[in-house]
Amino acid sequence: MSSVGLNPGQVASPRTVDLRQPDYCGWPLARSVSTNSVQLVEGLQKKVGCLPGGPWSDSPDCAFILPVTPAGTEKPAAVLVAGISPRRDPDGAYQTFLKSVANQIAATMMRVMAYESLVIRQIVDVIP
Repeated sequence: MSSVGLNPGQVASPRTVDLRQPDYCGWPLARSVSTNSVQLVEGLQKKVGCLPGGPWSDSPDCAFILPVTPAGTEKPAAVLVAGISPRRDPDGAYQTFLKSVANQIAATMMRVMAYESLVIRQIVDVIP
């Protein structure tokens, strides 16, 4: 898990998430994973408190949750949670941009898995 400006273990950045819970502390992570779909979360400040605003001091009040699904797999391998600045509308264009980010993460995961398989194969090949 990676987070910017959050300490693991806080409500907004739990160390573990039980995906059997439909809305874990206001985060519909299980829904995003089970349906492999983008989820919009609104009212974050009421649900989890103030969040780091990045370059601005404004705390995001909504976020997109995007599944990161490598090609050829049915279930997401990860989830991207992107807080949206209150200065930005969570519109379709921004959702499309974030989907492309999630796709790039998925492609990178595939490259890492392919590299690891290659390394393991090379190690096995040198074993007499």
